[in-house]
Amino acid sequence: MTSLLGRFNMSFEPIKNFTIAPKMSMGYTDNNQPRGRNGWGGGFGNAFTNSLPWFPKTNSNHPSGYWNPMSKYNIAANMDNDAMTLDRLLSYRSMTNVEFEWRVPMIKNLKIRSESGMDYISSKKDIWTSQYLNRDGSQAITDINGKRTLNYNLYANYDKSFMKNHTMNFTLGKEYQADRNNRTFIKAENMTTIYKEIGSDRSPAEDIREANSYMSYEEYLRSYFARANYDFKKKYLLSMSCRRDGSSKFDNSLRWHTFSALGLGWLMSEEQFFKENMPLFSKLQLRASYGETGNKSIESSRFANIYTNKLDDVYGNDDLISGATIITNIGNPLLTWETTNSLDIGIDWSIKKNRYQGSIVYFYQKVTYLLLETEMPPSSTVKNYWDNIRDMRNSGFEFNITSVNIDKEKSGFRWITDFNFSINGNKLLYMDEKRKISGRNILKVGEEINTIYMAESAGVDRETGLDMKLMRIYGIKKIKLLKQAKLFLQQKRMLKKIEL
Repeated sequence: MTSLLGRFNMSFEPIKNFTIAPKMSMGYTDNNQPRGRNGWGGGFGNAFTNSLPWFPKTNSNHPSGYWNPMSKYNIAANMDNDAMTLDRLLSYRSMTNVEFEWRVPMIKNLKIRSESGMDYISSKKDIWTSQYLNRDGSQAITDINGKRTLNYNLYANYDKSFMKNHTMNFTLGKEYQADRNNRTFIKAENMTTIYKEIGSDRSPAEDIREANSYMSYEEYLRSYFARANYDFKKKYLLSMSCRRDGSSKFDNSLRWHTFSALGLGWLMSEEQFFKENMPLFSKLQLRASYGETGNKSIESSRFANIYTNKLDDVYGNDDLISGATIITNIGNPLLTWETTNSLDIGIDWSIKKNRYQGSIVYFYQKVTYLLLETEMPPSSTVKNYWDNIRDMRNSGFEFNITSVNIDKEKSGFRWITDFNFSINGNKLLYMDEKRKISGRNILKVGEEINTIYMAESAGVDRETGLDMKLMRIYGIKKIKLLKQAKLFLQQKRMLKKIEL
């Protein structure tokens, strides 16, 4: 594997109070790896389960020089990147970013800042398999992917201190993000040349088995936000925020949502009475916050019907029809943001000059319009369907502690230990339907999300061989069963005596 990486950073001030800082990084990777998957599914698993030690490796009478390469049991043939296979990935990545900052001279402590950037990733994967490893002749695949992300934000920040003990900070701005992925995939068989790649347009048409080029992903996000922070004597803290987000993943009528949050804090360790009575603590802070956040973690365009045209889906003679149009996604125009209202109450502490520090937090979250992908009936050509299944509660405790066991400044040796523990539980509070069954999981009001749905059992009675749960449901008594079994055995013995 070959990797190259270059970076460029620069900052200059063309005029007073105005700074420009361009940044750029570029990377290149050429990875010619052995064919096959990683881990057990690759060469290791094949060697352990299929390649027996008495199998030969080479065969001088075979055109490839290997023994039975098409059996997949000859690892040497499967891994021969020079003559039998090729699995090469070329990737390029370019990240550019430009920052602008204007310190407004007319208003002290007011800054206007803007950042613009682009992240572009291009990859080309070439896969080739020799005719001696594939029954349909030599095979070649070219898979090209391009991913582009654009980011832009503009905001103003203002700091103000007054009457010695009061400090305030305000931020107001907007941001924009656009993601777009493109893919080109070509697959051909029975190559006519010795080159490990798909040929030109002069190659026979029957060699091309699959060729498509499409935009695989597209998303846009626009946001407006405002924040305000206030502290009094560096001991009493107040923070507020509000933002309005719009995502292209939802229909126009449900695309925008407003989120707000409020936080309070009290730094007890800065109080005089605390310093006098609790000198062991370096820091002790009480904090609480309540706010709403949003989640849009679904695929793009799930609110609309999506169709595709494929030759494989033709019903009838594919020589007469160029392709068949089928639906691949049933749109849900009522999809909207999943919102989480969170309450957090916690204590942050540190002792012995921050050698030991940690926190204890209680959290309560109510999730509204939970986004979940559920299964469609087996008769449907579409397997899954995205929906907002309404409300869920999530609550618990978190505890963490960090200790600096050894810290030698001269030698640079430092030993830090982290420990964390959490208790978390969720419960479905409300749903339009009584229950939804998806495979072996069930969604039911009053139970946890995706509870395993299986037949209940209380075990098998050793004396009767019946399910004890069924015995309880139908009121079957064990004594009655034993009497019936005993009577049956007696009747069977009497029949044997009569036959004799």
